[in-house]
This record gives sequence, structure tokens and C-alpha cells, in this order.
Amino acid sequence: MQAAEAGLTARAESKAKLFGRSHEQVARLVYAIRHGVDVRTVKVRAIWGPFDVRSESAAADAAAKLMGSGVMSRRLLLARMGLSQDQIEREMAEINSDAQNARDITMGRYVAGLQDR
Repeated sequence: MQAAEAGLTARAESKAKLFGRSHEQVARLVYAIRHGVDVRTVKVRAIWGPFDVRSESAAADAAAKLMGSGVMSRRLLLARMGLSQDQIEREMAEINSDAQNARDITMGRYVAGLQDR
């Protein structure tokens, strides 16, 4: 099945490259007109989602392996899994909050152990 989909995936990726530039030009013009700025000062980039279809568990497994090997940052892995920039920011905030809570719990246990002596 994957071999059969490989050709379609390659075609979709080539179409994205072809249409990406024109989509960027349209987005640049729309932004410039809407905000009254020079179109040459507007920087936009078309970002396409992944074209290959993988299960969520396969994507998570690949991300865990890349993270464990230290090849990629957590932020980049979240982007590769298809999360938007806003979703990545929210997830990173949650990760940092969880880490702080874990540090607070560890410190609380340590302090409680000192008081029991």
C-alpha cells in the first residue's frame, strides 16, 4: 500500500512546490493591500502539511526516537508532527508548567523529609 501511495505523495509534493510560490504572492498582495504597506516589505511563506499519511502512533514513535537521540528539539518535533505555531506555543507552555510542578513536588517532598527528622 505504501508503495502505491509513494507516487501520489511525490506528485502532491511537486504540486505544492508549484503552487506554493503563487500562493505566497497572493498572500503578500492581500496583506500589503489590507495593511497599506509596500508589497516588497511583506515576507510570507507557504507551509504545507505532511503529504505522507502516517498513523498518529507511528509519528509519535518516530518523534520519540528523534527526541531520545538528541537529533531534534522538542519544538521542531512538534512542528513535524503537524502542530501549528500557536499549538506549539501552548504545548511548550504546558510542558514548562508540568516541569515546574514536578520540581515543586520534588522540593516539597525533600522539605517534608527534612521536617520529619
